Amino acid sequence: MGFLDKLAKYLNKEPITPEVKVEPKVTIVEKPIQKNEIFEKGLDFVLSAEGGYVNDHYDPGGETKYGISHKAYPHVDIANLTLDEAKTIYYRDYWLGSGAKVADISPKLAMILFDTAVNMGTGTAVKFLQRVLRVTEDGVVGEQTRAALEKTNIDEVIHWYMVNRVIRYSDLDTWSRYRRGWLKRVMGLLTYVGKL
Repeated sequence: MGFLDKLAKYLNKEPITPEVKVEPKVTIVEKPIQKNEIFEKGLDFVLSAEGGYVNDHYDPGGETKYGISHKAYPHVDIANLTLDEAKTIYYRDYWLGSGAKVADISPKLAMILFDTAVNMGTGTAVKFLQRVLRVTEDGVVGEQTRAALEKTNIDEVIHWYMVNRVIRYSDLDTWSRYRRGWLKRVMGLLTYVGKL
């Protein structure tokens, strides 16, 4: 069952139970990418999705530039934030707590976790992964999460992960206003990592 089938099943309000199967580890060699290159590729997607300066009064984050919001960083002069400053924030506050923790297992999943961390918070990004893996949802990628991830089919994890992300979006009060953009981002991200 593909991502769109799973999404359609959810939207029809049928109960969803992740079907991630624990299988013997089959090593599928992804193109070798260095950890910093994975971050840079993920950052390229994030910046293209987030854009430049925006001050949308409907957005709970308020004033935003490169996806860095005044709500999350009230001490930062958002209007004058430089791209290098945004990269530093993304690396330190989002990449290291999410994608960096799984980049050696799957660069694709690392970029997905990173983008989700930027859009929903690092703890939420990791909890989605833990929910799909059926391990303790503590928001931290530790030994238990990594061990479970190493035993599963990464493509299935990615599909169910993204279903959880769409479900979370649909639960937000701002769903009706931003749903098209969020769905475009999810589908764009899946297309982007699929080309790696």
